[in-house]
Amino acid sequence: LPNFGSKVLRTSAFENCDSLSGNLSGWGTVLSPITGFGSLFYKDAASSNPNFNFVFQVTAGPLTQTFNNSTDFNNPLDNWDVSNASGFTATFSSATSFNQDISGWDTGNSGAFNSMFSGASSFNQNISSWNVANATTFSQMFQGATLFNQPVGAWTTTSLTNLFSTFKNAAAFDQDLANWDVSGVTTAVDMLTGSNISAANWDALLIGWAAQGTGA
Repeated sequence: LPNFGSKVLRTSAFENCDSLSGNLSGWGTVLSPITGFGSLFYKDAASSNPNFNFVFQVTAGPLTQTFNNSTDFNNPLDNWDVSNASGFTATFSSATSFNQDISGWDTGNSGAFNSMFSGASSFNQNISSWNVANATTFSQMFQGATLFNQPVGAWTTTSLTNLFSTFKNAAAFDQDLANWDVSGVTTAVDMLTGSNISAANWDALLIGWAAQGTGA
């Protein structure tokens, strides 16, 4: 295995690496983790599926477009410590094969989840335990994630301002969101357009949100 020296991961480390393959999970360990950023890490690598499940600790900053458009990627990432990540903008956007269990990710420091799973047409993992209390935007978070239908109705959403197209064209999505705190939301345009929201869940949402006095 290559020696990283400082073992600090750089932005765009494997961007566009269509021929990369193999098991790289031994690069970082619990006693000697790889640290760094991870933005654009494997972006636009559309035809290979290596194992990146080394122990990685995000030092600071967002995981922006980390696996964006990596259409063959579908390997575990449960060894990634993202507790210091400030955002997940387009992390798995158009990663059309990705469907791994990332329910253990600590997302509590993130303010941005915009387009995180946009177009991730295979993703349907239960992420209901995620801490999204600091999230301000879910804009297009699951837009076009056609299989996603998980119980995220208990998420703490007190910081939310933007729900633009969150579940737009998420054709399987039908969950009860009546208890989301949307008191700070300024836009929810097209939030559920093209989803599979049932009449019962839609009615519950309208009643629950109206009780909060939101204008969204």
